[in-house]
Amino acid sequence: PYEGSVSPDVVLSQARQLMACKPARLVIADTIGAANPGAVRDLMQPLVEEFGAFDVVIDATGRAAVVQSLPQVARNGARIVYYGVTDESDLVSISPFEIFRRELTIMGSFTEVDSFPAALAAFRSGAIRVDGLITHRYPVQDYGDALEALRSDRTAHKIVITP
Repeated sequence: PYEGSVSPDVVLSQARQLMACKPARLVIADTIGAANPGAVRDLMQPLVEEFGAFDVVIDATGRAAVVQSLPQVARNGARIVYYGVTDESDLVSISPFEIFRRELTIMGSFTEVDSFPAALAAFRSGAIRVDGLITHRYPVQDYGDALEALRSDRTAHKIVITP
């Protein structure tokens, strides 16, 4: 979460307040992509226990363990969307029988092709909060180090190359 680690009790309390307003949907999100599998599981399980499983579950973390855990928080007939980019070598284990039996729809989404100009405009206008998004900065002459950090440093979320 944006402000750092948040306990499951805080998330559950906020979800209760939201649900008291009878919203059409409940959205729980990690805003800077810093989720870890244990934290996601710890945050989602109390919500599922209190409100039931989710109709739509979207991974934007790119963490294989999170991807693998999504069917556990999806209701029967749910849609699971994999939007986060995992490492090319990552593999997950999901039971094809459970997909069939529970009538799950699993899909991937790659939509950045045409959205870059609009996203850039939103960043420049201040419409998107960017505090905490950029985790590393490198001068252009250290470009190789930046690529290595992107490959091997799990704390590297967004890297900026400066002139």
